[in-house]
Order: sequence, then structure tokens, then C-alpha cells
Amino acid sequence: MDMEIGSQSFNIRCVINQVDNIYSVVQSTRALVQEMQEISDPAKNYVRPYSGHIS
Repeated sequence: MDMEIGSQSFNIRCVINQVDNIYSVVQSTRALVQEMQEISDPAKNYVRPYSGHIS
């Protein structure tokens, strides 16, 4: 199923597959970011906020 848009021809199935691929990558990236946020960072326990003076 091809569609003429201006001088270019687009295969609708091809376009839909590309959109599906992009959506899949976005979902994977989102899941990865979520996982990274849930992982506790042991280093943050050693970092003290700067209180204005050096002890």
C-alpha cells in the first residue's frame, strides 16, 4: 500500500514499522532510566552537603 505525498512515495507498512521501532526504543529507554533511578547509589552516603565552613 503506497501513498503519494508530493514527489515522494511512502510505503505505509514501512512507516508504521519505523514508528513501532521508535516506540519500542523509547519504552526500553524509559524502563532503563526508571531502573537507574531505583538503584541506590552507595557513594551518596559519603557525600555531605556543604555547610558553609570547612571542618
